[in-house]
Amino acid sequence: MIGSIRSIPDLQAAADYIPTNLSLDPDWRKNLPRESDIKSQPIDIFVEKVPTLRKSLLGDIPSDGKLKVSGKKIVDWFMSQPGNNFTRQELAKRIHYFLIHPLKYPQSLYPVRPGEEFKDGMSEYRFLQDQYSYFADDPSVLNFSLINHRQLIKNLNSVYFYENPKIVDKATVLKLLEPFTKSMKSIIENFGSPDGKLIDYKALLASKELYEEFFPAVRSLAYIPFEPLLEDLKELKSTFINIYNMMQIHMILDFYAREKNFEIHNLARDVMHNEKMYLIGGQLYTLNDIEHGILKLNGLFKKKPGFSLFEKVKPHFEKEDIRSKFTVLTEDPLVHFALNYGTRSSPGIRIYYGEKINRQLKMAALSFCSKEVKIIERDGKLYISTNEIINLVAKNFKGPRKNIDFLKFLANLLNADKSSLLEKYLEKSPKKIIMVYYASGFKTNTFNVQELNICSDFIPYF
Repeated sequence: MIGSIRSIPDLQAAADYIPTNLSLDPDWRKNLPRESDIKSQPIDIFVEKVPTLRKSLLGDIPSDGKLKVSGKKIVDWFMSQPGNNFTRQELAKRIHYFLIHPLKYPQSLYPVRPGEEFKDGMSEYRFLQDQYSYFADDPSVLNFSLINHRQLIKNLNSVYFYENPKIVDKATVLKLLEPFTKSMKSIIENFGSPDGKLIDYKALLASKELYEEFFPAVRSLAYIPFEPLLEDLKELKSTFINIYNMMQIHMILDFYAREKNFEIHNLARDVMHNEKMYLIGGQLYTLNDIEHGILKLNGLFKKKPGFSLFEKVKPHFEKEDIRSKFTVLTEDPLVHFALNYGTRSSPGIRIYYGEKINRQLKMAALSFCSKEVKIIERDGKLYISTNEIINLVAKNFKGPRKNIDFLKFLANLLNADKSSLLEKYLEKSPKKIIMVYYASGFKTNTFNVQELNICSDFIPYF
């Protein structure tokens, strides 16, 4: 019999009864890049030389997205340095792992052809500041522009991580993220419904909070290195969940500013999730990059259009994609209950914190399922009617007993009566349980904060 929550007096206590040690096997982690035989080489020796390297090859030219240098010239420069004992082949390998695909630090040298391994030849590369200028010319990057970039360069003593080595520290990174968290809290409290499911976008667009807090906070994400969060995966997970939900709000604001309505059709929504981007720590991310590449085990369960049973499923991030190092390597079905898709049927938006993330996710799941899962017993069968979000959760379970394991998991997210009924069928007649997923719809989660008071049954879980 499943551990029931029938005797638990409230959802806060019930959260402790939900299992989190699910057995889910992420085979793809074997392909992650490793520093292997070059771990002993101090990484800062190469990183600290980047400004000198750029000045030697390009002079004092201001950053420009059109500036590029060949791999050959880069290797030539390192070969000419006093005390160098490496061969060209050894240097090329170190340049790749320390400057292009480092695990410990942000990227500081960018291939013109993304994902390409460093080559000692005519392949071209941009330095970090030139790559940022290149990003600034892309209108698809919502939190970054050349004007704001130049203002930051003028106002800050250091912009890039190698100009201030102390920034590559977890405590410093969390401190730098505080304005983002503060802005998110302000939006939820002043422009959100009590359950976090709806946002008054029109009021937000007309507010000073949007321009004085939100926009500066999301712009700052471009300059914050996220590598220090790799030492604390709870902080990494909570931070990317928060960014995802704020990006979703930004995407809808961007759509409304252009279209003057909230009727976001499927094609526009696809563009929002796959083409519009944020610059975060020197890397570009779409909503789907964060959802499937970072938070959902690199998206291996997701089937793309044209998928065949005989076709090998590819990870969202290929092994040479530097963003793959941020993938959370433990698949957690509860993440589905934290992501808001900008629709009325989505889970509510809340701020997640690293030290509380497990409990917060459990409470989010309990709150969502208490409203969205309906159970009806009829003609000797048990019908479970629920939101499409629950179907996404079910896909996390693998193996011959995946359906049973999922239903046991679901039973721990229901109230006493529903949980007891489902447990009874699981024990005696599991084949008589029928799942029905109703279409959730894509109506945008907009509302007027002055007119709505429909959430009196909201269960606070923070």
